[in-house]
Amino acid sequence: MLVGKPAYTPSHRGFDTFFGYYSGAEEYFSHYRSDHAGNLTWDALDFHFDTPENFTNVRDMNGTYSANAFSSRAVKIMEEHDKEKPLYIYLPFQSVHSPMEVPPQYPAKYPNINNKNRQTFAGMVSALDEAVGNVTAAWIENGLYNNSVIVFTTDNGGLVRSGGNNYPLRGQKFTLWEGGTRGVAFVSGPLLNKTGYVYPGLVHVVDWYPTLVQMAGGDVSSLDVDGYPMWPHFSN
Repeated sequence: MLVGKPAYTPSHRGFDTFFGYYSGAEEYFSHYRSDHAGNLTWDALDFHFDTPENFTNVRDMNGTYSANAFSSRAVKIMEEHDKEKPLYIYLPFQSVHSPMEVPPQYPAKYPNINNKNRQTFAGMVSALDEAVGNVTAAWIENGLYNNSVIVFTTDNGGLVRSGGNNYPLRGQKFTLWEGGTRGVAFVSGPLLNKTGYVYPGLVHVVDWYPTLVQMAGGDVSSLDVDGYPMWPHFSN
């Protein structure tokens, strides 16, 4: 997302804080974004820590892998949060997305994969998995898990040239076939009445907002949105 006005940034649209980038395809270690349009080329830092009062460039994380930076920030929020108040964390990891970058110990776990892009992709998934595990562990250790729901979802199918594989679905990112538009997701947590099953129905990305509002006890009848509240389907 390319943001042109402060009013459209997360900390001015309901979030207490924002830690991350505004554009896309940033480098995972330097957090710079390089791009060009016509004769114009730029290479700029795109890493920020924002509150409703202040916008700050993050300049002390050059060399920190983004999955580790984001998971550490999420853990810090949980450690400092007042346990008597509700907490919503939106944690969109950069992984897995181009540029294909990851600390070398992760792709080294997959010597059986001969395709370099696919091996790097697998390593990036392992780094992401470790980060998610660290966040989940902190969720439990800080006494938040027993009254929580965790939603893990992708935004689109994988890109084959960057190591993605959507088999047996046809297509990939940037296509309208199911390989591009059908994403993987799971919902987990002790508030679910039924677990360990695959929901067979259709779910669209616009359904997440009313579903989360409904799950938290909000009145979805007053929402002027296209989505449908799916919490009864997921929980039962």
